[in-house]
Amino acid sequence: MKDLKLKFVIFVLLSAMALSGMLVISVLASKEPYEVKKNITTVFIERGDTLWTIAQNYYTEENESMKSYIEEIKECNHLSSSQIKEGQNLIVPYYERIH
Repeated sequence: MKDLKLKFVIFVLLSAMALSGMLVISVLASKEPYEVKKNITTVFIERGDTLWTIAQNYYTEENESMKSYIEEIKECNHLSSSQIKEGQNLIVPYYERIH
């Protein structure tokens, strides 16, 4: 009886591992390959805009983090602080996926 239970447990574990492996393979295979191109755009600052709100509009998963993306925008515009002014133009880098 113990032998039968052990075989059943092994069967269940192996089946679960096989199903998990197939799931991982199908998820990886379903992702379309794409190329990422880095672009820049100019954004005209309007009343109420902040670096955070502008970054939210262009942020993608290719960026390391929102904080590092804001730092990149600051670097592109030679800003030492996060303050921006209405009427100012900002250079904003962004990523585009090309399929």
